[in-house]
Amino acid sequence: MFERFSRDARSVVAQAHTDAEAMGHDSIGPEHLFLALLEQTDGTAFAVLSEAGLDEPGIRRAVLARRPGQGFLGADDAEALESIGIDLDAVLAQVEGTFGPDALTPRATKSSRPRFSKASKKALQLSLREAVWLKSSTIGTEHVLLGILRCDDPIVTAVLGDTGTDPAALRASVLRRVGRAA
Repeated sequence: MFERFSRDARSVVAQAHTDAEAMGHDSIGPEHLFLALLEQTDGTAFAVLSEAGLDEPGIRRAVLARRPGQGFLGADDAEALESIGIDLDAVLAQVEGTFGPDALTPRATKSSRPRFSKASKKALQLSLREAVWLKSSTIGTEHVLLGILRCDDPIVTAVLGDTGTDPAALRASVLRRVGRAA
């Protein structure tokens, strides 16, 4: 399937891997593909996302808020624990105090490189379907964006919700740009 990806779409996939690894995530999810679309400044997807008021630093912060990395619990988890009287920050500080400052840092191994999650594979497969539906001979960044929007990933949906962005409006904008009515 990757032979059908345009140069820009391949760059997005490679950047998603780099971003997941830099964030300390153990898998590459649709949120990393989405973030990478904002780092690939050529192409329809970047134009649509920029036009919607989305930018790379803002989406990076939103992704990290939803999925902090290094296996730690997220802000929503901390809030849920706080509601039952558990201070997550205090617990993490106690663990580090007892076992040392690196106690919560995962050990890097060759096998710890992030792999594509089931959801990101689905988003990429849906990208192919979108390209076929749009009668395109290659899979471009616009198709990757359409695939991500179509896969209904909870993190991407939450990130878009955090930014006040309507996924249906993004989809319609992409289709307008490629000359297809929504």
